[in-house]
Amino acid sequence: MDDLTPAQAKQWIAQEAAKHNTVESAEKRIASELQMMEFMKGAGLPDLPNSRQAHEGLVDLLRERFDVPAESSQRSRPRP
Repeated sequence: MDDLTPAQAKQWIAQEAAKHNTVESAEKRIASELQMMEFMKGAGLPDLPNSRQAHEGLVDLLRERFDVPAESSQRSRPRP
C-alpha cells in the first residue's frame, strides 16, 4: 500500500470537500472520517503520513468551512 504524495493529498482534499455543500452533509462526512481514522489506527495498518494528514485536513477544512465545532462532530459520530 503506497502513501499519497503531498500533491495527491491536497488534490484529494479539494475533490472530497467539493462534494459537501450543507452542514448536515459535512457533519456526516466528518463523523465518517473520524471513524475511518480510528479504524486505521486500531487495525495495525502501516502508517501512511500523507494519507493520514489528508483525512485530518479534510476534517479540518469541513469544520472550518461549515463552522462545525469538534464536539458536534464527535456527538454525531455513527455507532459501530
